[in-house]
Amino acid sequence: MRVLFNFRYWLRVWFGASLAFGLCIMICHGAGDVFTAMVDLENLLAGEADMTAQVLDEYIASETYRLQQLKSFANEYLSKNHNFDEGRDENVVTNPINAYLLIKRLTSDWKYITNLMQSNNAEYFIKNITQERLNNQVKYPDDEDLDGAAIGLLRLQDTYHLNTK
Repeated sequence: MRVLFNFRYWLRVWFGASLAFGLCIMICHGAGDVFTAMVDLENLLAGEADMTAQVLDEYIASETYRLQQLKSFANEYLSKNHNFDEGRDENVVTNPINAYLLIKRLTSDWKYITNLMQSNNAEYFIKNITQERLNNQVKYPDDEDLDGAAIGLLRLQDTYHLNTK
């Protein structure tokens, strides 16, 4: 009987100590995650804003230049077409050089226009931002982090009975 009592006693002590040790590990690890997450967010705030703003500025400049080229080409195209008024259309078609220039405008120039319209550099800039994120030591949030933050806000709202308005 005495051995059984000692076994139960030591089982309770071992269980209690294991439970306390497990709780300490979970609390310390959880607090470390919160601190690490806050440090990661601070680092993101510092580095991400500069890098993203710079890459977006470069992309906007690239697109502005491309659109200016298209606009100047459109203006040039309109001015060439205005030079041929309705009374002189026959002269344009009957003159071999003018006919050649018209055909050239309608073929090779059109290829240039379509290439310019399709040459969007967005993929290059997106790859650039993605590569910078991969090279950076800071962990960037993903959809799971966003969901976790939303759940955390809902828990705060429920706990403190906050009004959402």
